[in-house]
Amino acid sequence: LMTALMLLLGYLDVYSQSTKDMDEIGEAFLPGDCFWDPLSILQGAPDSMKRNMQERELFNGRMAMLAIAVFFWEELTTHQPLISIESNALLFEPAYEIPFVQSWLDSQFAPYEPATFVESIVDATTQLPIDL
Repeated sequence: LMTALMLLLGYLDVYSQSTKDMDEIGEAFLPGDCFWDPLSILQGAPDSMKRNMQERELFNGRMAMLAIAVFFWEELTTHQPLISIESNALLFEPAYEIPFVQSWLDSQFAPYEPATFVESIVDATTQLPIDL
């Protein structure tokens, strides 16, 4: 696995060097620019917008790394698996099963009882002037 990872990193380095040479951009080539926009979403966008999106991507990646480090630290200090710590119950539970979310959803959709909702649809379709 480690050998494959090193080969992949070497390939990316060779590819980025050939991209620098082919596009004749020299040292203006940014590290990490290789495969940054594979879907060409920002093609034709101004450079300031591309730079802004790259900064956002870096920030999101750094926040994800920080979150994983905090998870590791929490397991290290409590000596318990992350999923069995009481305070993390909300992280590993579907949102609709959390009691306050469930009560909010019930309050939002309470007027639509399933039986009366289906009956109202049936009544509406029977009053249509066309045959279904």
